[in-house]
Amino acid sequence: MSAGPDPEQWEHDDLDDVGLDIDVLRRRRERVLALLAVAVIIGAALFVSRALLRKNPVDRGELIAAVKQAIRDASPQGVALEFGAPSEFVIERQAEDQYEVSGEVIMITPEARATRYYFRCTLTRQEQGPWRPARLTATPG
Repeated sequence: MSAGPDPEQWEHDDLDDVGLDIDVLRRRRERVLALLAVAVIIGAALFVSRALLRKNPVDRGELIAAVKQAIRDASPQGVALEFGAPSEFVIERQAEDQYEVSGEVIMITPEARATRYYFRCTLTRQEQGPWRPARLTATPG
């Protein structure tokens, strides 16, 4: 039973190893650095192109106006609606052209009875069109 190759049988000289040649090492280093540079350039180009080529920037005021209109359309005739300040609306992105807007509204009946509602409205947009409500839920609070 042998413990491994016999060192006397090795005819390999470490000084003849091509992997230790300074020119080979320099070429390898240059290749690795070139590949890293190309990867960084491609990454930067993708980041910039995504930022520049985004379809439509989303206007917060446009989303809030669409939600207010959706709530007005869903409310009974003759009621007055009082919304909070635009800064009180919570807007969350769901998908590329889909946002969920939540907040509160006070509904005042003709008898001057007020009820506070918390709402969640999902808005979608098809290509370059206006924002449309996909779902609207309101719970008394």
